[in-house]
Amino acid sequence: MQDLREAIQKTQAARGDLQCKQVGNRGVMLCPFHADTNPSGGLYPNHVHAEQVEFHCFSCGKSMKFESFYQAITDKEYKSKEQPRKAASVDLNMFASRCNAFFQAMRGEEYKDFPEKAQADKALQYLTSRGIEPEDIEKHQIGFIMRKDAGEQAELEGSAWAKDKARECFIVYPIRNESGEVINAQLEDFLNRGKGLNTKLNLAGRKVALWYSQPPTEENKQGLWYVSEGIQDALALSKLDVRTIALLGEPSKEQIEKLKEFKSLVLALDNDEGGKKQKAKLAKELYPYADLWELPLPEGIKDPSQLLKEQGVQGLMNAQGAADRLDPFPPLIEEVDGIIEGFLKLKEQAVPIPGEFDFLREFLPDGLVPALYALAGVPEAGKTTLLNQLADALAKDGIPTFYFHTEEPKYRLLSRTVKKEGAQGIRELVNIAPAILKNRRIFEMSPEYTADRLADIIQGIMLRLRKQGKDKLVFIIDSLHAMRLSKENERGDIREKAILKTEMLSHIARDLQIPVIFTSFMPRASYEKTPDIGIFKESGDIEYLVDVAMCLWREKKEADEAEKWESEPALTLSFVKNRFGRSGGTASAGLKLIREKCKFIPEKTGRGWTS
Repeated sequence: MQDLREAIQKTQAARGDLQCKQVGNRGVMLCPFHADTNPSGGLYPNHVHAEQVEFHCFSCGKSMKFESFYQAITDKEYKSKEQPRKAASVDLNMFASRCNAFFQAMRGEEYKDFPEKAQADKALQYLTSRGIEPEDIEKHQIGFIMRKDAGEQAELEGSAWAKDKARECFIVYPIRNESGEVINAQLEDFLNRGKGLNTKLNLAGRKVALWYSQPPTEENKQGLWYVSEGIQDALALSKLDVRTIALLGEPSKEQIEKLKEFKSLVLALDNDEGGKKQKAKLAKELYPYADLWELPLPEGIKDPSQLLKEQGVQGLMNAQGAADRLDPFPPLIEEVDGIIEGFLKLKEQAVPIPGEFDFLREFLPDGLVPALYALAGVPEAGKTTLLNQLADALAKDGIPTFYFHTEEPKYRLLSRTVKKEGAQGIRELVNIAPAILKNRRIFEMSPEYTADRLADIIQGIMLRLRKQGKDKLVFIIDSLHAMRLSKENERGDIREKAILKTEMLSHIARDLQIPVIFTSFMPRASYEKTPDIGIFKESGDIEYLVDVAMCLWREKKEADEAEKWESEPALTLSFVKNRFGRSGGTASAGLKLIREKCKFIPEKTGRGWTS
């Protein structure tokens, strides 16, 4: 087929009763495959292959290439035949073409009686408010689909959100490869923005690829490309008449390898912590391969899409004019301000030591700064009791704690709090210690809570806490060695896995800027001697990764006094490594464990840790 006009003429000649006529860039007609009284069928040029024309019906859902359509309308027996669309026959090019055709059609008056038109109009208003015009919709084949249609699409089977009744409709952004073929699509649930649901959705079973504003070629890869986080940001930057790429989230190794093929890149990432971290990561990865630039965004502007919305194209042009070269490894003289700012921010994020743990200030004068803390101890020393008491004390001070417990269920952990607070049961804590229950979260170990996924889970909790005006969190893992890894990482010996898990926790502390505390085992050979940093070496060389290493232990003479050990054992908390204060032989505190109350008190006063 040569073009749309020829297809319309051929259809009209074959079936005059379809009343096919050209409206803009489509041919509108009555659908021949159901009792259609309002034109719901149409012919549309293929977005990639202009010489190909396709038929779509927005009522019965039929979609096919023109050759199949023409054969169908000239076959007198066709109406009596079953024509089910098989999953294997559905391709993403057709899916994207149909969604775009539907969106374009819903703008026409001939579809004013369609119930879907009201939602399509909302989608158009939403895109327009983000600076995306009708010509952008046509150029990039942006589409629209109702949930009921999405749930029936073979390509969307397996995508649970496609049948989620909380979602009404989606804007469809096709994602193409370098040949222009659709290989994926991102669907946006624009009506649920800001309602706590994930609104950027992907097709099941397909890798997320880069989005390009135009197909990259070996020739244009030598030119300048702008890199943004989302498609809307890339479309906004396109107003500068530049080529753009959208990352669509955290870039994978494959996506980064693709970016290395481009010789000149302007990073126009979000003006927030996530965007800054992503920029730093990409800059280091791409530095040897590309000439890198940075697009600065004005204060208070989160991304290029918001800049276009609030300041128009002129705002984008101003940012473009201020673009500067990006060097991920500058000399220190250029980093002085950033180093000072980072240090001050670290101290601002420190969690104050609770009054009940006042003795810790001697060893951690700045409080619990965002870092990785390790606690080892001899058996029955009370590591869990100590950390549970710390979590309760922090909660009373309004500091949320996330306690990941691998060895006991929630009720066993909370039973310690019940004894400590003098309650008759867990339910009574609601009345006598509500702050503890409001500010504590306890997760029991289960298959979905692997070390690999904890960062995402904690980040999600932190986002919710920030909406409540709380920007600090303490994460406690009890214990490191019982925590699991995902199947792909669950390999190697115990030491290797311990190091990997410790690295992951270190990244959580650094990237999320929170204190992370975990418990570790203490080797049997160290039970009867004063502990040193070597006790963590036996755990898998993790002593190099932790910032503060503590040990809860008891001298052998105390161990021999069985009766005393059972009731109120005397223990010592030693700081064997401490990047923020004293450590070594003199850095220790004497404690007494009151087992009946599941509570530690100073050995000297016996009256508690409050000053």
